[in-house]
Amino acid sequence: MQAATSRDPERLYFLVTQPLIALFCAGALLTVFLRAGHLVRLERLALIVVTFATTSRLPFDLILLGRPAPGAEAQMIIGLLMSAVLGFLTMGLRSATTFVMVLYALHATLLVQHELRSGGPWMTTLGTQLAPGTLLTLLAALFHFRIGYVQASHDRDALHTLAVTDPLTGLLNRRGGERALNALTAEQRPYLLAVADVDDFKRLNDGHGHAAGDHVLRVLAGGLQRADTAVRWGGEEFLIITEQSALHRRD
Repeated sequence: MQAATSRDPERLYFLVTQPLIALFCAGALLTVFLRAGHLVRLERLALIVVTFATTSRLPFDLILLGRPAPGAEAQMIIGLLMSAVLGFLTMGLRSATTFVMVLYALHATLLVQHELRSGGPWMTTLGTQLAPGTLLTLLAALFHFRIGYVQASHDRDALHTLAVTDPLTGLLNRRGGERALNALTAEQRPYLLAVADVDDFKRLNDGHGHAAGDHVLRVLAGGLQRADTAVRWGGEEFLIITEQSALHRRD
């Protein structure tokens, strides 16, 4: 290995990164098959491996060759973009943004420092780094917008579910039941209604406590889950809505 790298120092990058990638892929497959619950940790490890493999070419060249090899800067930019995308997919917004900023700062610092040591046009080099910096900023803004939109959509769906769901039984509440009935009526779909309640529920509540009463309601609601639509209409009263087409299918 020493003889190979002394003749061609660029090979050291591939001699280090390629076995690392192969080892990670083998370990990742084994982890997926044996320990599916460790996927989050595997994602973080993938981020580290991908970042090292795609962005370490430039440091290798500067240390071993004293100059960037042809294509090293382009590979570094591609590596920055890949690492940024993977970072935003596997980390929180703030952590991913910090991660991308640190990577970009290290990339720009390496190039400018090389130009300063070699007496090259470091101002020109610094100016050329504005393009990848702008691209990374746009990428970060895109992920911020997308993640924010997905979160807002999730929150809206959750609020809608809470608005039409009875928290004790998990069935539709009165508002949800009214919406279901209005939808069936508006679409002129025939349906049957049935009402169920708990006899002497007040005496049960008074004699055994609200916890026992809540348990009875949950048990009853569990049996009604098989209905097309079950609604906790109020207190111990439940409404069962069955479409006639469903009845014909059962017959």
